[in-house]
Amino acid sequence: MNKFKSKLKDYFSFTRSERNGTLVLSFLLVVFMLAPAAIRHIKFSRNSPSSTMNTAIDSFFLSARFNPRNEVEKTTFSIAHEEVPRRAEPKQFPFDPNTISLDSLVELGLSVKQAGVILKYREKGGHFDSATDLAKIYVLDSSTLARLKPLVRITAKSHERQLLNAESGSSSIFPVELNTADTTQLMRIKGIGRSYANRIVTFRNLVGGFYSVNQLADIYGITPELVASISPQVKVDSLAIRRINLNEVTYEELRSHPYLTDYQAKAIIYYRGKKGSIGNPHELVQNKLVPADKFQKIYPYLLTVR
Repeated sequence: MNKFKSKLKDYFSFTRSERNGTLVLSFLLVVFMLAPAAIRHIKFSRNSPSSTMNTAIDSFFLSARFNPRNEVEKTTFSIAHEEVPRRAEPKQFPFDPNTISLDSLVELGLSVKQAGVILKYREKGGHFDSATDLAKIYVLDSSTLARLKPLVRITAKSHERQLLNAESGSSSIFPVELNTADTTQLMRIKGIGRSYANRIVTFRNLVGGFYSVNQLADIYGITPELVASISPQVKVDSLAIRRINLNEVTYEELRSHPYLTDYQAKAIIYYRGKKGSIGNPHELVQNKLVPADKFQKIYPYLLTVR
C-alpha cells in the first residue's frame, strides 16, 4: 500500500520547470479564449462615430440607401403610374360609341388598347351609325361585341349635332384652363370622362398645378396620343402653379410631390441642413441630389427665397 501511494505521489509531483510550463500554458489558453471578444470590442470602438454629427450622417445614409421605397425611381403618385386592377365584373350601361370617353369604355370591360382603337377610329373621321358598326373595330372579339351591342344607343345624327354645335358657337367653352377648371368643365373636353377628370384634378392638387399640357401624360391612362388630341381644347396658365420654397419646405411636403422620391426628399432636406440654405435650385442637380431628367420636371415649381 505504501508503495502504491509513493508511485501515485511521484506521478502527480511536478518539478519547478513543469509547474512554470503549466502556468504559462494555462495563461495562453485563457488569452485564446478571450481574444475573439476583445477583437470585436476593439473593432466596434474604432468604427463608432466620434461625434453626434457622424451618427446623424450614418443614420441618414443608411435609412436612405436601404429604404425599400427607394428601389422604385419613378414618381410615387399611384394615379399616374400604377395599373388600375381590371374589374371582376364590367359595368353595364347604355353608351354612344360616337361620344363615349376612353375611361368609360374601360369601365365597360374593354382594355385601354381596345378603347384607344375606338378613339383613334373616331379621330380619323370614323362614325358608328348602328351597333353592328362596332364590328369595324378589329380588336373587339365576338364575345365582347355580343355583350356591347345591346348597350349601344346611337343619338340622332350625333356627328351632325356636333358639327351644328360647333357652327353655332358652342366651341366657345374652349380652351379649358387646366389649373382652374373643375371636373364638370374638364368633362366638356372630348376624350375626357368623369374618371379622367377626377384624376386630372387629383394630380393637379398634388403636383401644384400644370405648367405644360404635356404633363397630362404623367397621369395613368392618359396617353401621349390622347394629350395630342385634346391639346387644342385646353390651355395652361403657368402663373397659377404653386411654388416650392426650398429653404422652408418640409420633408413631408417634398416626399408627397409626384416628381420626387422619398430618398430625394431626404437628400434635399439633409443638404439644406448641412449648408444652411439653398441659394439656387440648380444646386440640386449639381450636387446629384436629383437626376437631371427629374430636375427638368420639378424646376418650374422651385424657389429659393431666404
